[in-house]
Amino acid sequence: MEADLAAGKKILKENPAGIPVTHACLIWGGSAELRLDAAWALAAAMTCSSKTDKPCLRCRDCRKIAAGLHPDITVVSRDADKQSVTVDKIRRISTDAVILPNEAERKVYILPQADLMNRQAQNAFLKLLEEPPSRVCFILAGENAGAFLQTVRSRCTQIRLTGENPIGDEYEKQAGRIIKAYISEDAADLLLTAMPAEKFSREQMSLLLSALWRAAAQELGKGGESPLWQAVGLIEKLMDMNRANVGCGQIAGLLCSGLIEEMRK
Repeated sequence: MEADLAAGKKILKENPAGIPVTHACLIWGGSAELRLDAAWALAAAMTCSSKTDKPCLRCRDCRKIAAGLHPDITVVSRDADKQSVTVDKIRRISTDAVILPNEAERKVYILPQADLMNRQAQNAFLKLLEEPPSRVCFILAGENAGAFLQTVRSRCTQIRLTGENPIGDEYEKQAGRIIKAYISEDAADLLLTAMPAEKFSREQMSLLLSALWRAAAQELGKGGESPLWQAVGLIEKLMDMNRANVGCGQIAGLLCSGLIEEMRK
């Protein structure tokens, strides 16, 4: 596929940290299109042969990436018949990553659906991050940072995009209402707001749980006594269950019953 490097470079330039060239980056937030543009531009910066203003958009490496023809850039997505990025995909990356680059100074692996890695895949990827092969960079992209294990997030330079994402906003609103109902001990409204999630797809559930985690963390950040510590623990357990492909109906039920049980303590 062709890449819009100019658009991606502009997106990255707006990042307070600039354009990081590190062995692992996590791009989250914004729309899928924004994340992909940013990922391609970051891959170009990691392989660009210019000494300044990477990616230069003019060198051989940048031109090949823009045309989708660079042999040292690998895009790893989930299989069409799978709900998640499986551990087998990560194992294949591990096997390939030890091979030296063909043309550029580095090989780059882009995972545009990295937030769909299940727990087993994330643990396998963690080993790559802990002991990265030389001359290899990884770019993870996903809707929400909360979909990743904390140990994975902590080993990546994070880039948060702030472009419009109306789909994500729906889950933010739903999560905010659930947390508000939990704090106010309104079990009826909590059930009314949370139970529609039983019909969600795994991806939709991931978005909701990540939004819930952020909403709870934001409330905790206000300080003072808070009943949300238990809620955060429950949400993190449900995230693990979602990564393990537990049914969304079961997860939605556990979310409601778990929060209501905590409310009644």
